Amino acid sequence: MAVATQMLLRALLLGAGVLGGWLLDRLDVPAGWMLGALAAGLIVGLVWGKAPEVPRGFQLGAQAIVGLGLGATVEPGMLPVLQGMLPALFLFTGALLGASTLAGLILARVARLSRVTGVLAFVPGGASAMVAMSPEVGADPRVVATVQYVRLVLVGSSASFLVALAQALGSGGPWPAPGTLELAAGPAGLTGWRSLLPYGVTYGALLGGLALGARIPLPAGRLLFPMVLVAGAKLAGLPQAPLPTWLADGALVFLGLWVGLQFDRASLRQAGVTALWAAGLTLGLIGVGLLLGLGLVAETGMSPETALLGTTPGAIETMTAVALDVARQPALVLAMQIFRMVGAVLVGPPVVKALARPAAPPRGPVGESPLPRPPLGQ
Repeated sequence: MAVATQMLLRALLLGAGVLGGWLLDRLDVPAGWMLGALAAGLIVGLVWGKAPEVPRGFQLGAQAIVGLGLGATVEPGMLPVLQGMLPALFLFTGALLGASTLAGLILARVARLSRVTGVLAFVPGGASAMVAMSPEVGADPRVVATVQYVRLVLVGSSASFLVALAQALGSGGPWPAPGTLELAAGPAGLTGWRSLLPYGVTYGALLGGLALGARIPLPAGRLLFPMVLVAGAKLAGLPQAPLPTWLADGALVFLGLWVGLQFDRASLRQAGVTALWAAGLTLGLIGVGLLLGLGLVAETGMSPETALLGTTPGAIETMTAVALDVARQPALVLAMQIFRMVGAVLVGPPVVKALARPAAPPRGPVGESPLPRPPLGQ
């Protein structure tokens, strides 16, 4: 009877998460499936008191699916797009990661967080990816989710300002030549037994990444290994099957529920204070991206709208959609954003792990007990 009751409670919790995610997704809220489920988990946890936990297997599977989705954004056609400007891209990505690390350290100091939590919260490598890997590197997923969403909203809202600034600066030079920025087309249709190959590549990368993550002690390995495997297969020209929408959205729902259920009243108050500090630091990070974009305009001669939209610290879907309307090189905007995102996901875990070694344990607000450590990180 107890087992049946527990299963019923988990089914109700999952239903609440799906409903919350669906509502925010219908309202076109960025990362709506994850944030809606997070809100549902938070409300259920606060009202229910002792809500059932999201099973560990689902948590790990969600991480792997998020990593697979990141790897699937890499396209072979991006290599010629990026050819000739790799030094500038490495410089841009390194400078942005450096500025993000500094912002995270400042946040950790003023909001009384651990350094690993503060830094991971500001790594511009995809909000869902950073939340998914937070327990693997010892960060507090509640704070990471709060700050990453603040960054996502503010960066996405800056698009109109960046377009107006780019138009005021002019059209830029003729580089790169028209016709060199088209992404490579996907593989031709396969027939017979070969039609199963794309599914073998996709789900083989998913299961193989999970297996490697369980055996190799790499920070956020269960997210990074599927990402690397599927990206490598794409660059090698192997066909892949897209993940079903329900599976990708379901991973975000489980991820959001897991984070939301860890909030309590004390941590919710701290999240509100942390969000205020994060907003100011995010505006500073947007300013750094703006300066880097202007530097690319001066160094390479690319159009200002392409450079400014390509160097923003996040909101990749928003910036790419805007670029399709206003930029002369929309594929280059997408390529720059993906280069930044993949670089941040690969570099972020080692950086925060290195920062965690000499760091003091996390502390709660003055006069309150420390925040509990996320269960998945134990």
